[in-house]
Amino acid sequence: MASDAIWGPKSLPASADLSTYQFHFVKLNTSGQLALPAANGYAIGILQDKPTAQAQPGLVCRPGDISKIMCGEQISAGEFLATD
Repeated sequence: MASDAIWGPKSLPASADLSTYQFHFVKLNTSGQLALPAANGYAIGILQDKPTAQAQPGLVCRPGDISKIMCGEQISAGEFLATD
């Protein structure tokens, strides 16, 4: 029987060189590849590694996973996060 993990990081192809965006929010573009969201945009998770070219796999932590994240300012426990 085939199955897919519901939780845990997932590997998806990058839309471009995202090597400088490790631990930043990412979204899926219309081609199903990882891309950077716009300010206050929708994100599917946090990029965990440094894909250096289009179609290279990038590992993404999704909601419910534990990850580091790059923050633009100090945050407190319980605050909501948004892309900038």
